[in-house]
Amino acid sequence: MVLIQSGPFFEALEEDAESMEQELGWTLRQRGEYSVCSAPATGIIENFLLRKLKELGFNFAILRLIQTQDQTVVREVVHTTNDKVLGLKFGYKDEKEDISNFLQAVLNGADPITGEILNENSVWKHPKIIADIKHILDEEEL
Repeated sequence: MVLIQSGPFFEALEEDAESMEQELGWTLRQRGEYSVCSAPATGIIENFLLRKLKELGFNFAILRLIQTQDQTVVREVVHTTNDKVLGLKFGYKDEKEDISNFLQAVLNGADPITGEILNENSVWKHPKIIADIKHILDEEEL
């Protein structure tokens, strides 16, 4: 089980999301091609997850976002059942990828910040906005 802090949320994807839905009653959603479950990334939730995952007997890793001076996205394994990976950091800095992921989320019908499915009245679903986003993404590929 891997829970990754993504912005203000801890997220589980695919099979892990399905397990979170079954074991903890979290709401399973589609984000583009992926199934996801999420909860606010607070200390209270983190402590709850740590306790509950241990009780349920899961092998797990919880990755938290780490602040950096240069805006690099870094996640660190802060809790795990495998001591060999505790403290490992994963990072990247690719602002172009962040923008592309943001725009792709809109095209996939998801709120780019929360991951919630956009309702039909959302401004993000306006045909002009969708056309502009597709144009921008097509230009990036050149």
